Amino acid sequence: MIADGAGGAIAFRIAPGQAHELPHAVPLLDRLTGVPKWVVADRGYTSHAFR
Repeated sequence: MIADGAGGAIAFRIAPGQAHELPHAVPLLDRLTGVPKWVVADRGYTSHAFR
């Protein structure tokens, strides 16, 4: 799920429980209308390829 600064949902994707969510990160970020100043995510999204 991707949310705005107030916590309101912008978009979400459903993934199988055994699959990693990283492949869904870019399509979710593409749903944003502009470029965010910062993104808060959990540690699983810290790969160099994603950053």
